[in-house]
Amino acid sequence: MLPYETNNIYWLAGNNGQIFNMFKKLQEKQKTSIKLNDKASNCLSGLPSQLPYESPMFPLFIKNSQGPYIWDVDNNQYIDCHSCYTATILGHNHPNVMKKFQQGMEHNRGAAHATEEHIQLAELIQKMIPQTERVAYFHTGGEAILTATRLARNITKKKLIAKFEGCYHGSTDIGLHNPWLALAGQISKDPLQNIQPKYATGGGVTHEDEYLILPYNTNIAFDLIQQYKNELACIVADPVPAFMVNWVDECKTFMKKLCQTADKFQIPMIFDEIVCGFRLAKGGAREWLQYKPAMSCFGKITSSLGLPLSILAGDAKYLDNMRTSGVMSDYGMNKVWAASTMNANYPSVLASLAQLQELDETYDTVVQQLDKNHAYLKQQLAQLAQETNIAISLEGHPRLQQQLSIDKQHPEEKTYRSLMTSSSMTQFKTLLLLTYYLRNQGVYTKLLPTMNLSSAHNDQTMQQLFIYIKNAILQMKKDNAINSINS
Repeated sequence: MLPYETNNIYWLAGNNGQIFNMFKKLQEKQKTSIKLNDKASNCLSGLPSQLPYESPMFPLFIKNSQGPYIWDVDNNQYIDCHSCYTATILGHNHPNVMKKFQQGMEHNRGAAHATEEHIQLAELIQKMIPQTERVAYFHTGGEAILTATRLARNITKKKLIAKFEGCYHGSTDIGLHNPWLALAGQISKDPLQNIQPKYATGGGVTHEDEYLILPYNTNIAFDLIQQYKNELACIVADPVPAFMVNWVDECKTFMKKLCQTADKFQIPMIFDEIVCGFRLAKGGAREWLQYKPAMSCFGKITSSLGLPLSILAGDAKYLDNMRTSGVMSDYGMNKVWAASTMNANYPSVLASLAQLQELDETYDTVVQQLDKNHAYLKQQLAQLAQETNIAISLEGHPRLQQQLSIDKQHPEEKTYRSLMTSSSMTQFKTLLLLTYYLRNQGVYTKLLPTMNLSSAHNDQTMQQLFIYIKNAILQMKKDNAINSINS
């Protein structure tokens, strides 16, 4: 076991021997994963289990996945409620997606070759997302966002980028300035009208003068945009930030006003739909808001079967600025360079095409199942809370991010600062413990107890999931591991 895991166990358990026994049981259950994690620490950096600011204890090593389930190297089966950070909306290895992928891979073209599937995927994106003129492919959402901001800067000839406090846009500089820092305890103390660009999430990030940090869901944001309107190259916005998933209607109201403000001052809007893309509506936030931004960035769902592919979709005015005009012309035309050997490799494009075709054909059925899953679990947990006097609840939106919570406090003001400061370290530790009590029952979440559900989580799976959650909560109560029981 790694030293930080031992320290975390003592931090969570304190003097509670029953919690120590729970961790001992977990160690025995996934002993092969623990051995592999120890081995990985001697040769790997950047393993999903070793990322900075997200280092869960006892990370699982997975050997198989199917539908709503995963199996670890110790042959334990889990209901997957992590779902690859919401990427597996159809469940793992959907049979129709696998069939199309396997057929296409009989003639694998590898990377750096043009194929008909590149066009088919772009045309499908144009069909699904209203008024999309051009499409470009990248590996990650962060790359798509970075390229979009470069294109905006190149067209507008301005440098300043506006983004919102508490919003993460990938591991590039824009993503690491003022993202969600609640877990690190570094919520800014700057006044909302003067939030200083900071990169407290890590070293090596510079150029603070290139960012204007805005407070989400406040009128101050509009005042700042007006103040800096002549300097702004673009505004990057997540239509529904992770900290606002309980208040999607308020996000819609705020976003519509934001788009109107951007249009008024002729500032390009860039939507970060890496997480919410295709979930708010089949046509994404464009359809949901009835608004056409300059560019939209999509990911997660577009990375099918674990093969990385993100999409930048938008106006030809911007995306054609990364299109070649010929070798002898490009250098003199100040084009935006956005190329990589593995960009739009054939396996990734093929997998993405298969998944989006399935989603396009079955969209209503998929989202109905997601809505049904959320309603069932929310109702069952509300009844459990009443029966046990434990304030367990399901937070979030049925088609977006969801999480189990205990004694969640909802502040009257729906802003990043208010929502983050309403949480306590005691509550955080309780939720971490819930993650491991769930693991012992047969439910997989990674760090906090997310409930990222797919359309493969059918009624029978949901019933079993609730039983596992109920058993975990009752065991926590028995072990005196819940520190916020209503009186």
